[in-house]
Amino acid sequence: MKAVEEGNLSVVRYLIEVGADVNAVDVQGRTTLIYATLKCKHFDAIQLLIQCGADIHVAENEGVTPLMCTVMARSLEVVQFLVKLGVKVNSTGKNKWTALTYAIRNMNPVIAQFVLENGADVDSEDKNGWASLLVAARMFDWRTVQILAYYGVNVDAVDENGSTVLILVAE
Repeated sequence: MKAVEEGNLSVVRYLIEVGADVNAVDVQGRTTLIYATLKCKHFDAIQLLIQCGADIHVAENEGVTPLMCTVMARSLEVVQFLVKLGVKVNSTGKNKWTALTYAIRNMNPVIAQFVLENGADVDSEDKNGWASLLVAARMFDWRTVQILAYYGVNVDAVDENGSTVLILVAE
């Protein structure tokens, strides 16, 4: 994993050639691809792993996927690459966060818009019932609020206290 993290492709390639399993998991359920996408420092290493059979749809024990890791790492280039390969943009982990939720929580409207353009559910809710619009409003991320509105978000979604986004901004 260190070789992937450092972008040492010759070591990664050699290990795969001698039989290393690109889809082996550790105790957290993380594969080499999950670790590579957590930081997204070396796009070429990510590409190599996928070319050698790394599962792009894998999820670790908490349900976090390579796409979600990539969104957290704020790498639009790798997000675009994974989406082009056909990852599911609406996959959720145990917390029911989607790639869109991670983009909103990381205040990244560019990635939020990209996943919306590629089929993300604009009205997705987490396990606590928090809709994407409410998360963006609570983050004071008005650009993302506008993007969500453009994609037809339910502007009357309510939080656990019955507050809508309009009530939240009035508080």
